[in-house]
Amino acid sequence: MRIRKGFAAGFVGLALVAAYLGVAKITFVHDKVLHFGMFLALTLLFYWVVETSRKRATNATLIVCVLVGGVGSEFVQSLVPYRAFDPYDIAANVGGSVLALVVCNLYHKRMLERKRANKYAQLYGDVEGNEGVGLATLGPVGPEDV
Repeated sequence: MRIRKGFAAGFVGLALVAAYLGVAKITFVHDKVLHFGMFLALTLLFYWVVETSRKRATNATLIVCVLVGGVGSEFVQSLVPYRAFDPYDIAANVGGSVLALVVCNLYHKRMLERKRANKYAQLYGDVEGNEGVGLATLGPVGPEDV
């Protein structure tokens, strides 16, 4: 498991901005759009922090971004005296995270399929006539060649 430093730094930086905005005495006109966009970006970054399998990345992202970040942050905000608990904020947080998770999952799946296809194309040649290092390049093999 390798940590991708660029994604980790982006996630930590954006998480600090989100934490500040969550407890600051600032009001926004389009509060739900901000929640949705922030958690979309946080989830997109977090999914790619650790180089691991698609299943592990999805499970970790669900726990950290959706449950802890999306739901937990609203409970923390309810402890701040000038903030109020809003279930619609949770819906916006979870909506942004889930959309990002779906996009990441689809991209990750496609990336692995391309990687697998390239690997087999190099070994056996592909349909477009490119040469591979498969059995055809080893020469004729059969009973008449013995």
